[in-house]
Amino acid sequence: MCLAIPGKVVEVFDQQGMRMAKVQFGGIVREACLEYLPETRVGDYVLVHVGFAISRVDEEEARRTYQLLEELDQLTELNATLVDEIGDGLVVTGSSPLDDLPEAIELPDHRFVLGGQWHPEADQDSQVIGALVQAAAQYRSARAAIA
Repeated sequence: MCLAIPGKVVEVFDQQGMRMAKVQFGGIVREACLEYLPETRVGDYVLVHVGFAISRVDEEEARRTYQLLEELDQLTELNATLVDEIGDGLVVTGSSPLDDLPEAIELPDHRFVLGGQWHPEADQDSQVIGALVQAAAQYRSARAAIA
């Protein structure tokens, strides 16, 4: 499940022409894009989903939401530890431009064995979804020709 997590903006900065922030979630600080909320300032509270601040909230709403998510054990992504090694045959094929952490792994000798920690459908430059649809159509046509 994907959730938007509330956090406090502790720093605002520009990164390659993009308005960014450091956002504090409990004791953890992560970077988030502010392009959807350009009026956001240090001290504001925002809801962050997949690295994007998508809404501003007041401090009390942020506190209540964070507390409920914590009680439901839905904050594990914030506290995730990195894996020291990946499984046999898997290859890291994508990394975050912000912190170089792995975000995609593939099994090279298999078609579309892909694990991703991002939303390729939200990335205008990503060809993953289109390639998957095209390959599925070709596979279906090939199977129909055999039958």
